[in-house]
Amino acid sequence: MKSFFALAALAVVALAADKIPIDDISTADIQASEDSAALAASYELSLQDLFKKAQANDARKVQEAEAKALQEAKDADAAEKATVADKNKEGKDFGGLTNVYDGGDFEISTGGVKRGDLSIKTAWNLSTGVDASTTLMLWWSLDPTADYDAAGSKFQLMTAADLYSPTFETSQFSRAVFGANTAQFYNYSISSRSIADAYTAALTAAGGDETKVNTILNQAEENDLAANRFVFTLYAEGKFGA
Repeated sequence: MKSFFALAALAVVALAADKIPIDDISTADIQASEDSAALAASYELSLQDLFKKAQANDARKVQEAEAKALQEAKDADAAEKATVADKNKEGKDFGGLTNVYDGGDFEISTGGVKRGDLSIKTAWNLSTGVDASTTLMLWWSLDPTADYDAAGSKFQLMTAADLYSPTFETSQFSRAVFGANTAQFYNYSISSRSIADAYTAALTAAGGDETKVNTILNQAEENDLAANRFVFTLYAEGKFGA
């Protein structure tokens, strides 16, 4: 028959074998323990100090999971971008554009009402000579519905190297009608955060309802955009001027 001390020693050995590493223990592990005080003693810590350590571990694990999810999203975005780039290095011609890539058609709705279908194309052109350069171009067009308000609508187009780049550019197009004359407005700004972060913040502010997101810009970015405005007029022959 084994002595009490031998049984106690076996219990300690078993506890040590099953003990969770101190950097992995969680608050859930402590709460699930039948004797949390004994559990703390096995780490040579008070229960309060063990709980603080577990809380820190929990917070670190959340951060690690978020960082992993973000990296996976970045990798997926980069892979999708690479696929598009590889297949569209030399695209078709469209109007005055060369190497055109069809970005797609998108339904534009506000307030639950369809305003039109937006088409987007991108293009690039490489010039030659001593000042050779690559010009990137964006083409967009709206096929409006009867509920589209030409004078009251604004189009904000955000561009960046990818969804997670630390900055993005906003181009805004709008107009105002003065009798027989129509003034076209172009606004431009640069935001110091990623499109992904801007969208997440806007969606959160809208209570998670994407239909209520009218812009991903915050108020400071809207003010900056409004301060950089250019006015021009379109002429019948398709040219424009200030």
